[in-house]
Amino acid sequence: MIRSIKSGLLFKRLPFRTPKTLTRFCSTTSSPEPDSQIADPVDSDSSRIADLVSNQQWHELRTLIGSSDPTILLDHLFSSSSGADILLRYFRWSETELKASHGLDRRVRLILSLADERNHDEVRSEVRSIVSDGRHTIPSIFHSISVASARAPRGRSASIVADAIVSEFAIGSKTGLAVEALDRAGDYGIPLSTRGCNPLLHALVRERRISAVESVYRKMISRRIAPDVVTFNMVINGLCKARKLRRASDLVEDMKVRGLSPSIVTYNTLIDGHCTSGSDSRMFKVEALLNEMVSKGISPNVVTFNILIDGYCKDQSTATAVKLFEQMKDQDLPPNETTFNSLIDGFCKTGNVKQAMKLREEMESLNLKPNVVTYNALMHGLCKKERVAEAMELFDEMKAKGLAPNVITYNTLIDGHCRCGAIEHAIALRESMVESGIEPSVSTYTCLMNWYFKKGDLEAVERALDEMAEKGLKANVVTYNVLIGGVCKNCSAGKALGLLEEMAGMGLKPNRISYSKLMEGFFGEGDVGAAFKLKERMERVGPWPNVVIYNVLVKGLCGLGRMEDANRLLNEMLEKGLVPNRVTYEIMRDEMVDRGFVPDIEGHLSLNSA
Repeated sequence: MIRSIKSGLLFKRLPFRTPKTLTRFCSTTSSPEPDSQIADPVDSDSSRIADLVSNQQWHELRTLIGSSDPTILLDHLFSSSSGADILLRYFRWSETELKASHGLDRRVRLILSLADERNHDEVRSEVRSIVSDGRHTIPSIFHSISVASARAPRGRSASIVADAIVSEFAIGSKTGLAVEALDRAGDYGIPLSTRGCNPLLHALVRERRISAVESVYRKMISRRIAPDVVTFNMVINGLCKARKLRRASDLVEDMKVRGLSPSIVTYNTLIDGHCTSGSDSRMFKVEALLNEMVSKGISPNVVTFNILIDGYCKDQSTATAVKLFEQMKDQDLPPNETTFNSLIDGFCKTGNVKQAMKLREEMESLNLKPNVVTYNALMHGLCKKERVAEAMELFDEMKAKGLAPNVITYNTLIDGHCRCGAIEHAIALRESMVESGIEPSVSTYTCLMNWYFKKGDLEAVERALDEMAEKGLKANVVTYNVLIGGVCKNCSAGKALGLLEEMAGMGLKPNRISYSKLMEGFFGEGDVGAAFKLKERMERVGPWPNVVIYNVLVKGLCGLGRMEDANRLLNEMLEKGLVPNRVTYEIMRDEMVDRGFVPDIEGHLSLNSA
């Protein structure tokens, strides 16, 4: 008893001055005399320390530690199996007040203790400290987890921590490190779950790293990490953004095989993917998806209607979009700014600015405020009709309402002034744009170059290209289309053909506009063979010729007086299942019938449809 009392007195009166003193009191190797009445010094010390931490008696604890190394006391708390809350309080207090540096291994042990008690919030907080620190490599972090887990079996705790690490890197947009963490967890045999993988998939989709999305998904499947509905929705979203619609549809079937039902989010994602795909048959597929969704008892929501309305507006089917708009209101689904902006933009693009203005009034009557997108659409509609003065009035109104013009605003107005031949005003707007802190984009220069070509000012085009290069701006497909059209008009189609090859070298895929401009150039030079070689190239490498391409070819043949050839091409178009549009009928009327040639199309078309 005397020894026990003396130990107690020493513990109360003497602060821990040196690591040696701490070792004396914290050692677990000393053996007390075999007396049931004698208290274990280790147990009594642990209890005393835990009480001080629990009651936040920091002054007494500071006195107890003295000038000793605080990490030794932390090790003592670890070995005495103190609760995670006690460990965390001491850890943070000693780091803040004593400037202790406990190192990666001790922090990992702390995090695993928190995970043992399923304290997910604090696990996240401590993992965030490691992730934001930046001093520790992924292998070193997972090595520490492995060593700490080997000391004491942790069950799911190591997985909880690994999930948090992958997730925190992903949330912090450090997707490369997140993928590395995913791989190292696999190397150490630490199972992950959707808690870690889903945030990583979300971040990769946001960055449009779709190949990485597919890679992570494959790793999940190979490691038997069961994907949930959220997992599938994110991967499907990524595939739709990459225009891999068939693969996205296949994934929906995988989803069903795993016993998971597609949700409203799944269908909305697929519908949006098809709406924005640019495919000629996209709206047919959209309707099929909508019917499937409704047949499964899933009702369209506001997002669904907004996607559909925007899709039909982009397809220039504003009548269908308006029907959906009315149906939306009948189902007590309130339209929002996105709904109105899609409709306004759709009507402006089809030239019905009057209806677009009415929609803005309706929007405001519902206490929905027009935003920059609304004004940009209206200004675009007015500029297309060369009503630039009215567009500038909207520009001033927008600024008066505290809405800041963006690059699209300026590009729209620059293009509008160019359409009206007011190149000086267009250049002044570009200068105003720069003064406002908005850098000209590729579209800005493309608008100006289009006008320079119309004026035949090739030197101005060269200057614009040089300025783009100086600013590090790379020409896109639209820019090349302007260059192809301009070179065809001002030089020769042969030189413009070189631009088509240059596009391929830049990793840009020529579209139907690229080919149609070249075809028009060759027809203008009377080179029918070169025009049809382009058609053959499209059939070989894509994009497949559509009704627009056939219209260009038919009109080009008619212009050269080759009516029979034009007639055969019309029949070929019909045999391929392509539906004639308004332009087709206008060509037949103006280029054929009005010139005394009646097309022989075996009843496939009716001229009264024009």
